[in-house]
Amino acid sequence: NAATINKTKCPDAIKNTGFDILSTANNHSLDTRKAGIIRTIEQIKARGMETIGTFVEKPETRVLVKEVKGIKFAFLSYTETVNGLESVLSPVDLDAMVNIFDEGKMKEDINYAKEQDADVIVAFLHWGDEYSRIQAQRQEILSDMLFREGVDILLGSHPHVIQPSQTLDYDGQTKFVAYS
Repeated sequence: NAATINKTKCPDAIKNTGFDILSTANNHSLDTRKAGIIRTIEQIKARGMETIGTFVEKPETRVLVKEVKGIKFAFLSYTETVNGLESVLSPVDLDAMVNIFDEGKMKEDINYAKEQDADVIVAFLHWGDEYSRIQAQRQEILSDMLFREGVDILLGSHPHVIQPSQTLDYDGQTKFVAYS
């Protein structure tokens, strides 16, 4: 069946394109429940890539730290929504397996990245309103908080259209956001 073949080859194509890390927190993270999260992560890892944003079990940290050519990067990933499917997991499993927006957790994760001496903190945010070509005010408010806490780069997704990107100055530090 062509659909099965395409699903099987997709992670290989992503890997062969040069991706090393995939953000897996998004509004469809719970579409196929716990088994879907686990299989997705297994398939990505089987191809030598790493994931951030969803987890097979509660991780020691929600932050992925990687050193590349002497630069230490910290990666964070969160989703604004899971399409109302929060109840398909127990509250304990939901907390452990999917990074859903929570300012307290985000601040904890940023502090952890700083404790690891990250040179650059990158956050992937699955957020915003579908088909809106401009960011929502709530996106601007959250990005401001994350930048003030120490995030350097915000890469957004979800709206299915391109939204603005900006370079901003925070106390002499250059920050970058691509809303979508």
